[in-house]
Amino acid sequence: MAFSSATETGLKKTSEEKLILRNISALEKSIAEETNEERKKELETQLSSLKAHLQGPSEQTVLEVNINNSNTEARLNKIYKILLEKHAKLISEQETKTVGEIKALINKDDLSTQAVVKSFISEKYNFKNHFFQAAEKAYNYIVDEIDFVDAELNISFWLTPKEIISEKIGDDEDQAVLLCSFLYALGDENAEVVIAELENGNAHAFVITEFNNKFLLLDPTQGKEFRDFFGEKNEVLENYAYNESHIKRFMYRFNHSNYEQFITDEE
Repeated sequence: MAFSSATETGLKKTSEEKLILRNISALEKSIAEETNEERKKELETQLSSLKAHLQGPSEQTVLEVNINNSNTEARLNKIYKILLEKHAKLISEQETKTVGEIKALINKDDLSTQAVVKSFISEKYNFKNHFFQAAEKAYNYIVDEIDFVDAELNISFWLTPKEIISEKIGDDEDQAVLLCSFLYALGDENAEVVIAELENGNAHAFVITEFNNKFLLLDPTQGKEFRDFFGEKNEVLENYAYNESHIKRFMYRFNHSNYEQFITDEE
């Protein structure tokens, strides 16, 4: 779904707005598959009102909210969030992926991924001599170029590396998927995306790998230095924290060829 109004009305696509617009697109797809006519009409009416406002200046209210120029962007995002939360279950069902589809997210053959990776290396690149420096460039690319967004929406979905590069946006899982794809394209067959439970009960994603018999943990969402979590595995895992919360356990990890879920006694 294309929204041209962001430029026509002077609105800037914020990171949160990009994320929300993508979810609206997923909702539209679900509407197209909806068989209950009454339900379908209800959803179409709500989306039509949003589109009508976004397509140009109008006096029309959107979900009975009067949007003025001074805080249009913030209020629109609130409306989108309300709408998405209302239909979170429907969107999450549409976005559910199999284990095979999740592994396929780590894609070194995607043209967008290859184009970016080529900027990290020379024609004489070889894994043994140049990987670590290229991996640092890949990490810094995500820190500098990909906006981290924690939208706090109760919706589960994954962006592909192509979508992340194109929109320059992603949450922790998206950034980890992109970084792992970069490392895979650079020749690292062992890099993995990890989804960990933190001590505060939240889940957070990062990338782990090994180089020269040392353990490397990379979390571009925090913008830390590339080597901040590099060394002995136990030490790195003990020292790592996100929002001052340390790792409680790994929930699952995956790359292009493997998927492993960790089951607790409670589960």
